[in-house]
Parts: sequence; C-alpha cells; structure tokens
Amino acid sequence: FINVYEETKSRAENLTAEECKKNGLRLSIYRPSIVYGDSKTGRSTRFNAVYYPVKIVSFMKNLYDRDIREQGGCKASEMGVRVDGNGALHMPIRVRVVENGGLNLIPVDYFIRAFIAILEECPDGGVFHIINPNSKKIEDLIDYTKRFFNITGLEPYRTEPSGTGMRNSLEMLFDKYLEVYGPYMRDTRLFDDGNARGILIRKGVVCTDFDYKVFSRCIEYAVACKWGEKLFEMHSHKI
Repeated sequence: FINVYEETKSRAENLTAEECKKNGLRLSIYRPSIVYGDSKTGRSTRFNAVYYPVKIVSFMKNLYDRDIREQGGCKASEMGVRVDGNGALHMPIRVRVVENGGLNLIPVDYFIRAFIAILEECPDGGVFHIINPNSKKIEDLIDYTKRFFNITGLEPYRTEPSGTGMRNSLEMLFDKYLEVYGPYMRDTRLFDDGNARGILIRKGVVCTDFDYKVFSRCIEYAVACKWGEKLFEMHSHKI
C-alpha cells in the first residue's frame, strides 16, 4: 500500500466480505481508479487527487505574478521566478516522473454508467475495477498545466542531469505541498479489470480520454468556484 488510506480500504473490504459470507449476502465491490469531474461539463464537488497538484501550480503562479506586478518582484526573484520574453511566467520546477508511470483517471459520468452496467449484469456480485484502459502520463498533465496557465519552467525529469541534483527553493516548496501525492505521480501499478471489461464493452460504456479539452473544462470549473470555496454558491445559482 502507498498509504494508510489504501490499507484501510482493503481492510474494510475484507471485513465486509467476511460478514456477507457469514450471513449469506451478495457482495459487489467496485474499485474505481482516480475519479475526476464530469467530462462534459467539468462540474465536480471535490478538488483533490488530480486537481491538487494543478491547484498548487495555480496558487504559486498567482502568488508570484502578484508579487511581480505589485511588489517589484523581489520574492519572485529569490525563487528564480520571472516573466519570460513571451509574457509567460517562468517557474523553474522539475517534476520527477518514472518510466511507464502515470495516473489512471476516470470521469464521474463514466463511473456512474459503468457502475449501473455492472450492477445490471452481475446479480451474483464480485470485485470490479472500473478504470481507464489508458493511464495519462504525468508529462501530458504537465504540458496541459503549462498551456492552461501560460507558464514555462515546469518540466518532467527521470534522471537528474549531472551537477543539478539539488532541488531549488521553489522545487522544495512544491515538493512539500505534494508530499502526499508524490507516490501516485510515480505509480506504475496496473489494475486487473477483467471482471468489468467484458460487461462494459458489451454495454458500449467507453471511458472518455482525459485530453486537453476535458482537462481545460474541469480546471475552468475548479478555478471558477475557487477550488471549492464557492461551490455551494455556484450550485445554488444553477438550481
């Protein structure tokens, strides 16, 4: 297990399985991978997981952009942050990636369709991994983030170039914020979705690719509701 959160979920499954077996109850266990907002609207009620690293980049960008515009840029300069020749904010942050690593991301609308399809097809229960057939590389997510926020300097790396092993101040700050999420960003584990795959293919339930359009839709919504701070206000207005 990467963390206690994963371990407690496994323990809960085992305890539930024991009780169901003891009492002759059907048990279905659904294991989604990383769930994000609605792929068509971008709407979400939670902004953790894949949203959190993007939120930290956004926070840093706003912080140093404001420092440059309003305070002369002293704090930004100390961190190596500057405005480049094209007007983009340059933030020197190297993000460690691993070969064959990435995030397995599914939108909540796909999760719901998959859940219902499996529920209808498997009256006897079982264990079902609901996943995206294709994990999204961290390199792609870094590229999406740079493009969306008009920043440079955010770059992936696998092996430190000679003589540059030390993390700079901005990178150390970034690493501190992402301490909990780091292992997921370097995760190479694969999910066995054999029990779910055939059902979803027969039912025509296909997972949306987390491309730049979907990413933009989701992050635009997150920014609009200030990463959840104005969530109730936005939802009340829509109602």
